[in-house]
Amino acid sequence: MPQFEVSTYPSQIFWLVICFASLCFVMARYLVPRLTSVLGAREQRLQEDWDQSRKLSNAGESLKQENLERLADARGKAHSLIHQTIQEIHHQRSSQIGVLDEELTIKVKNICYDLEAQVQTILTNMEPLVSHLVKATSRRVLGQSLTQAEIKVVVQDVLKKRNLI
Repeated sequence: MPQFEVSTYPSQIFWLVICFASLCFVMARYLVPRLTSVLGAREQRLQEDWDQSRKLSNAGESLKQENLERLADARGKAHSLIHQTIQEIHHQRSSQIGVLDEELTIKVKNICYDLEAQVQTILTNMEPLVSHLVKATSRRVLGQSLTQAEIKVVVQDVLKKRNLI
């Protein structure tokens, strides 16, 4: 086998060193700087993207916090508006109840006056009938007739006892 022949070793070693040195030179001169610059650019881009994502995340957090504050303010305003509306409704209701109470009081007084007038009318209309019944009853029970003045006194006395007059 030719590779195991010792006489060819020096030339193989010479060309190995030349090829290895030239490959190392080309790699060190052209390939490694390009790879380093690409890796550096990639690292820089990743760092910029990371910084931008942190900025956006912070901006998102601040927007979230701002929205929460706005929401709390809106809830507070809504609560105060609801409370104010409830207070207005209670005030209107109480004033309307007062007006209705006054109206009902007036109506009750008017009804009481009307009832009193009707009671007096009934008593006035009833007095001749009661007088006639007392006269007829006294004639049958007592056997004698009472005078009109006596009957009137008896009827008035009974009505006063019953608190009808």
